[in-house]
Amino acid sequence: MNKTVDKTPVDTVSQAPVDLSAGISSKARYLLGKLDEKGEAWLVGGAVRDLLRAYPSTDEDIATSLLPEETKALFEGLGLTVLETGLAHGTVSVRLEQQSFEITTFRVDGNYLDGRHPESVCFVRSLREDLARRDFTVNAMALNKEGELCDPFDGQADLKAGLIRAVGDPARRFEEDSLRLLRAVRFARKLGFRIEEETLDALRAAAPGIARVSAERCAAEFLKILEADPDGITDLHEYGLLPWLYPELEACFNCPQETPFHRWDVGRHSVEAAKMTDDLTLRIACLCHDLGKVSAKTYGKDGRAHFYGHEVPSAALTEEFTRKLFLPEAERRLITRIVALHNFISERPGRIARLVREESDEVLSYLPQLQRVDVLAQSELWREKKLGRIERLQAEISRYQAGPHRLKDLAINGKDLQELGFTGPEIGAALDEALDFVMLQPARNERGRLLRRALTLRNRQRRKNSQ
Repeated sequence: MNKTVDKTPVDTVSQAPVDLSAGISSKARYLLGKLDEKGEAWLVGGAVRDLLRAYPSTDEDIATSLLPEETKALFEGLGLTVLETGLAHGTVSVRLEQQSFEITTFRVDGNYLDGRHPESVCFVRSLREDLARRDFTVNAMALNKEGELCDPFDGQADLKAGLIRAVGDPARRFEEDSLRLLRAVRFARKLGFRIEEETLDALRAAAPGIARVSAERCAAEFLKILEADPDGITDLHEYGLLPWLYPELEACFNCPQETPFHRWDVGRHSVEAAKMTDDLTLRIACLCHDLGKVSAKTYGKDGRAHFYGHEVPSAALTEEFTRKLFLPEAERRLITRIVALHNFISERPGRIARLVREESDEVLSYLPQLQRVDVLAQSELWREKKLGRIERLQAEISRYQAGPHRLKDLAINGKDLQELGFTGPEIGAALDEALDFVMLQPARNERGRLLRRALTLRNRQRRKNSQ
């Protein structure tokens, strides 16, 4: 094919302020070069945005004037693996040295009938037309291998100003694809930017449209927002998106805590707790730990709010909420369990020993962490006292974990008891009692001593049952 393409208008192409071409990986540069021999090719999207911010480019997508079948033929002819990952939308994936690169033909989108996907796409030869269909100006720039920047919508200026601005008419952009509502919040929080006023007004007006997006895609964006900055969850509330996504979480922002032990409503308190950790699993637990306060709320005679036993409905709501987030089952169980236990505080050795023997090491690791950030997100009243109790609990948990605290750690086992005539439930009960006995004093973990004790207790119980 001859290299005859409609070049982007000269007034939209400029040399970047620094040599950005040096930031393009050698693999992407190779692909761009080969495409340029047949047509026109540009690095697009997040890679260009990141390079302009002096961040490493990690996701190098390429746009080209070549049709998908031409791109496929070109690289298959060079011996590379080409996958038809999105052929109907002009995208193929090229494998180069164990890395995949998405290469998409310049296109314009047809009508969006479902608020998410275009009814059709039309391949074009103009890069500018392709960039015009994108969501935000900071994502609507392109860079060629020579370091020339195509920026027809002033994305570079918005980068410098720290703005997330829709390309063209923001109402139309959000009407086309409602997932952009969440992407705007995510980019703003991830980049530390603010959403431009007209774009934000359109976002608020279009908020109900998020209900048209699949639950899976919403969950993925929600988790990315939480990972980037938990304050983004407050944004979802303030922009009117959260009621359409997760009404159980929205209800927390409408639940004030009229008590001197708290500074914020339940939702803001949960977000503040999440901000105190970088662990995403713990951040999710922070959002969930007080979900049950909405239904458990009561008032005392003094007018103060109380939330007695809220950990029970919180755990039930957490199990449901984490399903909506499509988390792996093991992570759902972990989060639900630490939410159920987050009010556990005791200095009684027997209670702590039983906690350690019954809960997984992962639960025991996360539980004090959740309790600590929960307290730090409350008011300062009794804060040091509460933190001191958590530290002592954590120390006791660690002490028990250092010794025998699982049935497998015992000096006896079920076979030993069976040989002494123990049967059925007697075996399990004897092992459980032996572990409680040993955990309080690890030196007791001696085979002979435990067997003698088990026989004594068993015979005593049998005599009692025969009376």
